[in-house]
Amino acid sequence: MFKKAYFIKPQEVFHREFGEANPSVIYHTAFTLDSVPKSASLLICALGLGYAYINGKRVSDDIFPSPPSDYEKRLWCMKYDITHLLCEGENSISVWCGNGFLNEDMQNGWSSTEAHWRDFPKLIAEITTDSEVTVSTSDSWKYTLCTPYTMNRYRMGVDYDMRIAAPDSKKFSTEGWQSAKIDERAPAGIPTLYTAEPIRECEMIEPVSITKNASGSVLYDFGITMSGYARVTLEGNPGDLVTVRYAETVDEHGSVYTDRINSNSYYPEGDFATERIICSGDRSEWSTLFSYYGFRYVEIIANNPDACIDIKAVFVRQDIKRRSGFECSDKFLNRLYECAIRATQSNTFYMPTDCPTREKYGWLNDAQSSSEQILMNFHAEDMLLNWNVNICDALDDKKGLPGIVPTHGWGYTWGNGPVSDGSLFEHVYRVYLHTGNADGLIYNLPYFRRYFAFIKAREDDDGGVRFGLYDWANPTRNKTAVPLEFINSVYRVKFARIAALAARLAGEDGSEFLAEEREQTEFVKKSFIRPDGTCSVKEQTALAMLIYHGIYDDPKPLVEQLVEYIKEKEYHHNCGMVGLRHLYMALNSMGLQEYAMRIVKVKGFPSYSEWIDNGATTLWEMWDSTLSHNHHMYSDVVSWIFKTVGGISPDDNAPSFENIEVDPYYFDGIDYCRSFYDSPMGRVEVNWTKSTDGVHLSVSSPADGYLIYKGVRLPSGKSEFIIPEQEIN
Repeated sequence: MFKKAYFIKPQEVFHREFGEANPSVIYHTAFTLDSVPKSASLLICALGLGYAYINGKRVSDDIFPSPPSDYEKRLWCMKYDITHLLCEGENSISVWCGNGFLNEDMQNGWSSTEAHWRDFPKLIAEITTDSEVTVSTSDSWKYTLCTPYTMNRYRMGVDYDMRIAAPDSKKFSTEGWQSAKIDERAPAGIPTLYTAEPIRECEMIEPVSITKNASGSVLYDFGITMSGYARVTLEGNPGDLVTVRYAETVDEHGSVYTDRINSNSYYPEGDFATERIICSGDRSEWSTLFSYYGFRYVEIIANNPDACIDIKAVFVRQDIKRRSGFECSDKFLNRLYECAIRATQSNTFYMPTDCPTREKYGWLNDAQSSSEQILMNFHAEDMLLNWNVNICDALDDKKGLPGIVPTHGWGYTWGNGPVSDGSLFEHVYRVYLHTGNADGLIYNLPYFRRYFAFIKAREDDDGGVRFGLYDWANPTRNKTAVPLEFINSVYRVKFARIAALAARLAGEDGSEFLAEEREQTEFVKKSFIRPDGTCSVKEQTALAMLIYHGIYDDPKPLVEQLVEYIKEKEYHHNCGMVGLRHLYMALNSMGLQEYAMRIVKVKGFPSYSEWIDNGATTLWEMWDSTLSHNHHMYSDVVSWIFKTVGGISPDDNAPSFENIEVDPYYFDGIDYCRSFYDSPMGRVEVNWTKSTDGVHLSVSSPADGYLIYKGVRLPSGKSEFIIPEQEIN
């Protein structure tokens, strides 16, 4: 991909125990153009993160380029049109690089300090003008470690000295800089163009309250939990120190509270979610380039109380647009929907991350459980297909998949197993269902075969597979309630069905996958379904999985069992992320929508209501409210809300340009609902309102025969129906 460029890095010897002295690096070179080119582009891969400036102007409003990966397998590159930034005569390019995922030098729970690729931030780049390579990184470039970022840690925070000039400053100078050197340990990953939406500053949010504490600090409440950072305007004296601290909650003194996130010593050293800024004396607006946070509250601590004169929160996320919308008369359902949407948005950073607060990792288990909801609500297909390449890169024939992707090697012995591995199958399958794009399924087909060979080798003598995550984060944290061999075998049935579909789409024989499906189905029936048709595992999760995936001869005994266990728990769910992904739609499939709604709206522990009643503005990590307050792993509930109350259900066996079923369920207490879904054929709209003569239903179809209502294919345009009260549901 790069024709003449080399990776470059600083001359200094890199010390793996770098500690606090981990500054950013600025690389620079000048070049001359005889005339303004008709076209010019910049191809760049900056590790860990890098912002390019042409003649002192940022080339893009992208945030946090380049995407993380296993750098020995994949190097994600960004390409920018820079024609408008160039001029005849003297030009320059500066690239400001931070540590990002490449150089994580702080001790943490995922052993990031052990990554073999740790090094100074490094760069490879080329400028092409009128189809000719004009500028390439080489040892002719200059660099400096004397930058405003005297410390930058992607997961922790930054130290910034405004007295040192940045590349977009008029005071910026390269006098006295050293020559870069060509990196002899350049990562071996395949350079690949990143094709999904970039990360951007998507929303600016004003504080809803400002409180001055007795200690002199000032607390800003922005009203919602989000991902991003603060934009502060400073006007302090030269050398004034302003400390910015971020958190999702506050303590009894009105200060930000980070111990809840950091309680298990995830980061035993350093100040968590903290920025320290030294003022220059000039009025300056500033926000970080090299770290982001999960927060609702920002606390400003300054030795000069007049130093900070303005602050806003910047909601930063991947710039992915909505695919659908939902609103109804039930305020609780609307609030829950908003929480799930905001949690999803907060965790779109080149992948579905688990949280923006503590980890920022691509946990595969979280992503599998959220995949349907993500693609139903967002045009996330490009992000997921690019991340899918990282997932395939991570597949090891002997170790399988890790719990997190990308990884330096952590996660192959914990956090993995089919509960996580499903991301290899689920995302490309859901992309196909919502867009008709089968490229991901076909791309993954050889990886599916490798995965089945790996999982087959892990079987015990009886055919069961007993490793990996359990029904993660269930309310009682019970690891043994649902046997691993049960969960893993049911997932293998699903994986086999998806792999067989991929084979058909590729024009290949998928008989090996159909055989796997039959084998695992029989294993589950033989091992866990009694002669009377009931399940020997007395848990909601097990029953919901069997019903959802159709693993039964007669569903009636399983349904009766599930209803019994739901009533025993007084309509509370007793399952974690695996069970909740299946529970609601399993009930729907048996005509038990009322049971599902009671579980969604029940009060008390564990419940979504308890989160909402305690002020949640996103979904949380644990039902007992501990740990992160910005997780998406329980978000599939809004997929159920959308399909059931909104009434729009893309066919789970065909891409959404073939069939969409319209079938709202009219719950008592809900007076109206408005929903839309942007399908490949065009926008589908379903609106209904209750009145004295029944329900007035309006359905807009983008094409003849595309929507199915009560078994009838609707014409294009708007169709109106009145459902008499006695015929409702």
